[in-house]
Amino acid sequence: MQHLEDGIPQQIHAGLPSCEEELQELMHQIDIMVSRRKQEWERHSQALQACLDAREQELLHARAALDHKHQEVATLQCHIKEMKNSNKELVQKYEERLNTLQSELHKLKVSYEKLQRHHMKQAQEATNEEDSTFESSRLSRKLEDLQAKSKEWEKQSTLHQKELAILESQRRSLAEKCEYFQNWDSAEQRHEEEVNSAEREQQGEIQHLQQSLIQHQNKSACRANLPLMRWETLANDFDYTSLLMPILQVPKQKKIVFIYILPVWVQKTGEELKAELKVRDDLLQTAELQEKQWRGEVARLQEQLSMQESAIRAEPSCSHCMQLKGSSSVVRENVQWQLKAAGENKDNEIVKLKGILEKLEVSQNTQAEASRDEISRLTAQLRDTESARASAIQRATLLQNELRKIKGKAAEHQVAKIQLEAVSLENKYLKELITEKE
Repeated sequence: MQHLEDGIPQQIHAGLPSCEEELQELMHQIDIMVSRRKQEWERHSQALQACLDAREQELLHARAALDHKHQEVATLQCHIKEMKNSNKELVQKYEERLNTLQSELHKLKVSYEKLQRHHMKQAQEATNEEDSTFESSRLSRKLEDLQAKSKEWEKQSTLHQKELAILESQRRSLAEKCEYFQNWDSAEQRHEEEVNSAEREQQGEIQHLQQSLIQHQNKSACRANLPLMRWETLANDFDYTSLLMPILQVPKQKKIVFIYILPVWVQKTGEELKAELKVRDDLLQTAELQEKQWRGEVARLQEQLSMQESAIRAEPSCSHCMQLKGSSSVVRENVQWQLKAAGENKDNEIVKLKGILEKLEVSQNTQAEASRDEISRLTAQLRDTESARASAIQRATLLQNELRKIKGKAAEHQVAKIQLEAVSLENKYLKELITEKE
């Protein structure tokens, strides 16, 4: 046993120089491998850090853009609320105006009916008083006209008698000529035919003269009826505008003037309402277009975020980390098997690298969760904007219905205007009759 114990240290001392050289070479190789691995890990960590910085900047830009879009959406919502409030106020104002106009029209109609009744009473009293005098003067005028016309008819009858005498003399001469030509021989039939043709022409002239006489008689009869026709044409073609100016100058009849002006003013207000509603429709259309653009931008941002998530998920960082873990475990086992002292320092460095990788994975997961939360928030905001848009469309339809009602009321006002014009024409005609009687 002692011999064996003495031989073992001798063998150890003999094998020490060769083992030390091998250990030194192994240590040198291990140092080289560790330095290479360290450089590779540092490069990879720098690349990962650069990617993370770029991703963080992109996320910051996306967040800034989303904040800007949220602000724009808020401003749009404020504008829509203001538009709704203004539209409500306008509708209320227009309803109040229409109510006031209707009440004023009713009052004016009542006053106009009262004035018409008063004028009718005055006209009836005046006609009852002046019927006798007017009829007597009218009959005397008619008698004078008939006497003058009878004189004219006598003159015309004498002229017609003279014309008839001349025509009878011509007819007698023509008859004598016909008798003279009938005594001619058959050889002169052509001459007789010419004479007959001449006779026919003369007979046509006679008929023409007779027709002219009949026309003269008819004209004379028509001249007898001319005064009545003239009175009727004067009554039909009377210029009512000549009576309108003195009526308008009377201070008591300002209400009637307002009746004429009121429908025009109602029509103008209706046109102004139409113009304002058109402007509101244009503003709503522009808001819808801006909302569509923002939806496109939000969809684009969602696509970018989804691409970023897919890229983050598809990165081969985890597989690389596993490879690094495997290589580090192999190296660690080799180092522990060869040299425990040198392996402890390297294990510490590997642990540090693992911590860094875990932190990177945690940061990536948090960023992905934050992006998901932002996407969900954006979708919720989009739903809110869509609901607001639907409510705006409903209110626009309500405004259109109100506009149609206003148009119907304007048409009713137009009908009332036409009725008032007809009544005013009747009033003018009655006033004209009153002035004629006076």
